[in-house]
Amino acid sequence: TEAYLRLSFGWAGVQFGREFTSVGTGYGDRLLLSGNAPAMDFFSIDARYRTFRFFFLHGAILAADQGANGLIVGAPAGAGKYLALHRVQFSLFDIMNVGASEMVVYQRLTPEYAYLIPVNFFKSAEHQLRDRDNALLAFDVEVFPAAGWKCYGMWLIDDIMISRMGTGWWGKADPSTAACSP
Repeated sequence: TEAYLRLSFGWAGVQFGREFTSVGTGYGDRLLLSGNAPAMDFFSIDARYRTFRFFFLHGAILAADQGANGLIVGAPAGAGKYLALHRVQFSLFDIMNVGASEMVVYQRLTPEYAYLIPVNFFKSAEHQLRDRDNALLAFDVEVFPAAGWKCYGMWLIDDIMISRMGTGWWGKADPSTAACSP
């Protein structure tokens, strides 16, 4: 079932409802939000001014029915899964679109207020909330070299650790902080 209410202005809109949503570059599938996922309940804000676009979405997603094996701490009974996303995009000279997105997926009994603020930097909020959530950054570009042609790509950064940038660390567990031992 899909339904929504939308209030549109000439330059912006606000939407509340339930529907399939896709975000990112591509045709069949999108890297950030794909049309393959079930419809979700969400609230969104979008705005555009000349060549600039902004999009914010906060929604409830369905959690898996089975527990997540291997997790030390489980979610409290009745906790819901949520997704918050914002995206900015610039169009350059009608031949290129450049975008940046930030998304966080989290699980709580109620939505987290820090992720309901459309202009909040989610990675900083996630760090302040004790790094319990999954924050992602994405950068994308679309180039239109000729009529009927489009080249596109996206760079997705998951679980970024700003404190380890430039240190040569690439994700291998630090033996001094390993959770398991032989």
